[in-house]
Amino acid sequence: DVDSRPPEELDRAGGTSVLEAVRLVETLCASWAAHPAAQLRAGGVGVRDLRRTARELGVDEPMAALLIETAAAAGLINATHEIESAYLPTPEYDSWLRYEPAERWTRLASAWLEMTRQPSLATQRGERDRVISVLGPDAERGTLPALRAQVLSLLASLPPGGVPRDRSAVLAHLAWQAPRRAGSRVALVDSILTEADQLGLSVGSGLTGYTRTLLDGSRAVAEQVLGDALPAPVDHFLVQPDLTLIVPGPPEPELSRDLAVIADLESSGGASVYAARIGVTSSTETTGRGAAAF
Repeated sequence: DVDSRPPEELDRAGGTSVLEAVRLVETLCASWAAHPAAQLRAGGVGVRDLRRTARELGVDEPMAALLIETAAAAGLINATHEIESAYLPTPEYDSWLRYEPAERWTRLASAWLEMTRQPSLATQRGERDRVISVLGPDAERGTLPALRAQVLSLLASLPPGGVPRDRSAVLAHLAWQAPRRAGSRVALVDSILTEADQLGLSVGSGLTGYTRTLLDGSRAVAEQVLGDALPAPVDHFLVQPDLTLIVPGPPEPELSRDLAVIADLESSGGASVYAARIGVTSSTETTGRGAAAF
C-alpha cells in the first residue's frame, strides 16, 4: 500500500535532513581536526572514539557510524598512515566546505550510494567474535552498492510523492524478487531504508524529487532541484534577551564558523537555536553579519 504526498512537500521535508546531514559531517570533520580519532592496529576507529564522536555530534552511535563511513567514502577524512596513525580531514574537505549546500550533499549521497561499506555493522561481533569497527576491514561488503540501487529503484518505481505505508511491503517485494536471499537481507534492507531517510534521500522511504534526479545520473540537475527546495543561506542571527541566538535559516559557512566559537547548538531545523557562551550583547534585533555580535 502506498500513500501519496505532494512531491514538493517531500522535497522540503527531505531538505531538512539534507541540511542536518551536511551540518553533522562538517561538525564531525571539525571535531576530528581538533581531536583526531586514533586508527586501530587492525584498522578502523575504536569504540571509545566512536562514542566520543557520537556525544560531540549529539547523535546515537549508529548515526555517528553512518556519518563517519560516508564522510570517508566521500574523501573528506582519511588515516594519516604514520607510526601512530589517526583519522583527520583531508584537503578535499577544505574544498567541500566552499561548495553550496546542495553540492555538498550530492557528494555525500553519491558516496553513500557507491560505497562498499555497511555502517550498521559497527560495534557488532563478527568472525572470531571480534568487534566490528567503523572504517575497519570487517565492515566491507562488496554487494552493497547493487542492493542499495535495487532498493532505491523499487522506491523510484512509485509515482512522485509516493510513500510506502509500511517498510514490510518493501521487504516483501524484494523477497518476491529474490526469495532465496530474502531471510538474510531483511536487516540489511531495513538499514538501507533508515540510512536513506537519515541522509535526506528519502522521507519515510518516499523518494524526494532531487534523489530521483540523482539516481537518473544527473548530479547537476539534482543540485539545482535540491537548491530550489532548500531555504536560502543567511549571514545573520537574532539575539534574544536570554542570550539565545536564533539563526532563521541555514547559516553561511563564515557565520557557521563564528557560531561554533561563541555558542552551542541546542536545536536545528528550518531555524537553528544556539546558546551563547561569551561576548554577545543582549538584543532582539538582527545583528547583520554574525561577527558584528562579538
